[in-house]
Amino acid sequence: MSFNWQAPLFDLLRKTKSKKEPAYIKKLTEAGIRTIEDLLWIIPLKSRSIVDEIQHCNDGDIYTSSGIIKSIRSFRNFRAKGRNRVPLSNVTAIVESESKLIELKWFNAYPSIEKSLRSKERTLINFYGPIKRTNDRVQIINPKLELNNSDSIIQYPTVNSVPGNRINELLNKIPRDSWHNIYSVLNIPDEPISLSKAFQKVHGIEKDPEPLNEEDALNRIIKEEFYTEQIMIERRKFKREQNRHNFKFETTRDKKNELHTSFNFSLTNDQKKVLDEILDDFNSPYSMTRLIQGDVGCGKTAVALAASRIIIHNHFQVAMMAPTESLAIQLFNNAKNYFKDNLKVEVLLGSFKKSDKNNITQRLETGDIDLIVGTHSLIQEGVHFKRLGLSIIDEQHKFGVNQRIALNKKSITGHTLIMSATPIPRSLSLTKFGDLEISIISEKPNGKSSIPSRIITKNTKDKFLSFLLTRLEMGEQAYVVAPAIEESESIEIENLENIYLKFKALFPNVKTSYIHGKLKSEEKQSIFKDFKNKKIDLLVSTSLIEVGIDVENATTMIVYGPERFGLSSLHQLRGRVGRGSKPGFFFMVIEKEISNESMERLRVIEEHSDGFKIAEQDLLQRGEGDLLGTSQSGEKHRKIADLAKHQELLEESISTIELIKKDNPQYFQSIICSKDLTVEEFTV
Repeated sequence: MSFNWQAPLFDLLRKTKSKKEPAYIKKLTEAGIRTIEDLLWIIPLKSRSIVDEIQHCNDGDIYTSSGIIKSIRSFRNFRAKGRNRVPLSNVTAIVESESKLIELKWFNAYPSIEKSLRSKERTLINFYGPIKRTNDRVQIINPKLELNNSDSIIQYPTVNSVPGNRINELLNKIPRDSWHNIYSVLNIPDEPISLSKAFQKVHGIEKDPEPLNEEDALNRIIKEEFYTEQIMIERRKFKREQNRHNFKFETTRDKKNELHTSFNFSLTNDQKKVLDEILDDFNSPYSMTRLIQGDVGCGKTAVALAASRIIIHNHFQVAMMAPTESLAIQLFNNAKNYFKDNLKVEVLLGSFKKSDKNNITQRLETGDIDLIVGTHSLIQEGVHFKRLGLSIIDEQHKFGVNQRIALNKKSITGHTLIMSATPIPRSLSLTKFGDLEISIISEKPNGKSSIPSRIITKNTKDKFLSFLLTRLEMGEQAYVVAPAIEESESIEIENLENIYLKFKALFPNVKTSYIHGKLKSEEKQSIFKDFKNKKIDLLVSTSLIEVGIDVENATTMIVYGPERFGLSSLHQLRGRVGRGSKPGFFFMVIEKEISNESMERLRVIEEHSDGFKIAEQDLLQRGEGDLLGTSQSGEKHRKIADLAKHQELLEESISTIELIKKDNPQYFQSIICSKDLTVEEFTV
């Protein structure tokens, strides 16, 4: 009978007397270690050599030997209690081994340890543990009282308070012959290292006659995660291709040209190219799921509105979802200006009165609204469409996966257009968005140049303040962003108020105001309106202005505590200024000493304007979850693979899959349709 790797962890303890699931099994289950196979993915911290000659031992090496117990000392630790309030002691046994005296020390030891040692005093014992040298003394802390004949000892990490030695014990309960039969998601021809061999090497289970490099073994395991991820992506593509619809929106060359000239400005070549790609998708019987990437101000919204025109002219509705009410109102105004009074455009916000919401939802259901702009309110259960033909999600990194799915489910065609001003690094686009069609708008409208960016320290602060006052006196406006404090919103607001008072004192004749997320929606809208209408010159804010604020007269952005922001967030903030005909300026104000590493990060912003280069650096420094936000990245589906560190392995894995797909399409199709994959699907 074959070993069941998918069995729950408790199955490893079935042969013991315990009928009740131990607390540590529950702890591991809570941490996502639910099956026996999951144990394999707990990678050891390190493997230490075991040495049996003390003269060859270095600090940290595991020394194993035998020796005579010469003496035992024990001191009660009155501050510590064991289980059931058992008294604990610090115990030291002096052992003579290889003509040297060695201290075996146990901290917070149970009485059983001292009792066992007392019974063996003046006799020979076996022991092993990590060597520690202090002056002329040699110590072993918390040694094991047995002989170890292995070449090395493997140390596992603590997982959800379950110590590594407990994890090691569980792994040792797996039958030895089962380690040769570990399931791999792909059958790879002429594979140099099987997944079974790789796991055996990493966990020190079996010594292969042909020595296997530990790094090669670990790389094989990492590639297994990438194989699984890519197969999930292929499976999503396959599922989407099964969902054909009967709606094709054909667009003639004349119609395309009409769309290209439907604005009071000229579209860039990139905008025209991306719009044509979307129109080709509309002419297909398959649901479109396309991601448009481009820096702030590159014209993504214009492309989305032009695409909406085709959908609406074919008697379908369009929904545009934005993460904040301020951005939703801005998109609504853009849509109204674009469509003029020819189409019925509305906005639905969570802050609306119930009667207003009911009126809009009724009109949506009867088809009286062509295009609706809204926040999360669009995905509420009570919101229904007569014929939703296109879902547009703006600033997609601010939404969770399920929120995007909820809007798309209301659509008849399944067409979804996702927009992101946070450039997504290539490695991330191959994984998180691997099944999406990706369009990139690189060109800036009207040939706009990059925004000069400077780090401001104590030495340059006076010059900076003088420059800022000059721009304000010229009739321009500026944003000041308070430091981001993730742990406490109240501290962030406190910082904001301090900065606001500072600028009020510095520039008494400048109209200054502030805004933050705790204000009521009406208050925020009123402040933004005053700023847009030039009733406010200097607006102090939290980072909520990162998304969607568009004031052409705002030319200067100042960020305090920039070391607390991600590079992509700083790049987004920079994109909020210089959006009109006047040049923009970006300043990062450092008020205290920061590390050299933090300063180097900020220099990336100072020296680069390419959002994709910045995003790559952000991925390297902050990781995938921080780059996209927790709602975007969701539950971590990779256990050890890291996009920032393992890009080459990702590329190798994709190449392997493409080769199998080409050489053995029938086998590959069977994998895509298989239900045996052991990793949960994740959906974009």
